[in-house]
Amino acid sequence: MTDVTNLKLILYLFEGFSGVSINFPKRSLVYFEKFANRGTMLASVINCPLEFLPFNYLGLPLLSGRIRNRDWQPIIDKFYNKLSCWKGSSLSIGGRVILINSVFSALPLYYLSFFKLPSWVIKKIDGIRRNFFWDGNRFDTSPFKHLVNWESVCFSKVEEGLDIINLKLFNCFLLCKWLWKART
Repeated sequence: MTDVTNLKLILYLFEGFSGVSINFPKRSLVYFEKFANRGTMLASVINCPLEFLPFNYLGLPLLSGRIRNRDWQPIIDKFYNKLSCWKGSSLSIGGRVILINSVFSALPLYYLSFFKLPSWVIKKIDGIRRNFFWDGNRFDTSPFKHLVNWESVCFSKVEEGLDIINLKLFNCFLLCKWLWKART
C-alpha cells in the first residue's frame, strides 16, 4: 500500500514540475494477483479503474496463455475493410504489386513484430492478397485458377518473381530482432 501511495506522490510531483496533468480516471491498474479485493483497494488509492486480463493494449491482445483464434480476426478484418473501398480491377498488375507490398504487407506489421502468426492466418492473408493480385474484385479466399504459383510470385525479381513480400519469412525476420536486442 505504501508503494502505491509513493507512486501517486511521485506522479503528483511530476505533474507539478512538468506542468503535464495526469488524468487518473482515464488510466487503469492491471492487477495480476489472485486476490481481487486487494487490487480494488490499490485502484481506489490511485483513483483509477481496475482491469484484469485479457485486454487490448496499443491494439495488441494481452492475455495469459495462448492467443485464441478470435484474437487474430482484427488483422483479417483490416484487409477486408481496405479492400471494400478499392477498385482493384482498374489497376494494372504493377499497381496491384505496389499496393500489396505497401499496404497489405504493412497492415499486419504490428502483429508480425510481436507474435508468430499461425499458419492459418498467413494462409488467409495470402489468399486475400493472391486473389486481389490476380482478380482485383474478389474479396474471398475461395479456390481460383491462378496463372502462377503464389510462392513463385513472392520470389525476388532476380529469381524471376515479382518481389511480393513473403509473410512467413517477414514474420520470422521481425521476430529475430528480439533475439538481436536480447543479445546486445
